[in-house]
Amino acid sequence: MKKNILLTGANGFVGYNIYKLFDKKKYNIICLIKKKNIHIKNYVICDLSKKIKLNKEINIHAIIHCAGSDKGRNFFKFYKNNILATQNLVDFANLNKVKKFIFLSSISVYGDINNKKLKINSEIINPKLYGLSKLICEKSIQEKRNKFKSISIRLPGIIGKGSKKNFISKLYKNISLSKQIKIFNPNSLFNNCIDVEELSKFIFQLIKINFKKHDILIVGSSNPVRIIDVVDLMKANVKSKSKIKILKNERNSFLIENTYANQKYKYKPISTYYTITKFIKLNI
Repeated sequence: MKKNILLTGANGFVGYNIYKLFDKKKYNIICLIKKKNIHIKNYVICDLSKKIKLNKEINIHAIIHCAGSDKGRNFFKFYKNNILATQNLVDFANLNKVKKFIFLSSISVYGDINNKKLKINSEIINPKLYGLSKLICEKSIQEKRNKFKSISIRLPGIIGKGSKKNFISKLYKNISLSKQIKIFNPNSLFNNCIDVEELSKFIFQLIKINFKKHDILIVGSSNPVRIIDVVDLMKANVKSKSKIKILKNERNSFLIENTYANQKYKYKPISTYYTITKFIKLNI
């Protein structure tokens, strides 16, 4: 008998892709959403900033927490939609004896990244409000008093059909409109992205294993490519007339280190080239 999975953020880009995979695999997945979605079978209308109430007869095995806000001019929005919502989920998990908690965090927790290779233990320097809220959420989930075990995944740009809120998605949109492209460090290697379907498969893989502790992962694509090659690939595929302007090197370029996720959780990322090629084909 398949165990019950509680999913937040199923109305969003990432959450809905995770929902589709688990539903396809015939899992009993219950979605906490703010607004009704005719494409989701089993859902509960819920405001995560308030105490979470579900039918006590439903035994939840694991929580996959995708919901959250990544935009705002003041800390209150991040507090309500990220920090408070996560704390309410933590309280629900403890009260209802949930075993596993998977949290979709962000590499934004690191703030100003000065390393050439981003690792789990890279220094956290002056994160902005969004990154800070994600970091606080991680700490709440990882408290020793919690009765469950967790994995927080610090994610780069998540791309796929219809994705919008990241470097690759914005770059593609501008190139498809033949707008001028401004880039830093054109010859620097890049793997700061992950395909949403590959992420969903990895989370599905994690759900099936036992969590022995509170853990943190950082993931990205494999086999980095040059940023200028990403631009040229996009231009060629959409026959763009975009002109490229190379800006002075004011930003640090970095690669994402996948070693820990690979060794500990058998994370096997697809190549950056394939990730971006797939994204282009899905969005043409």
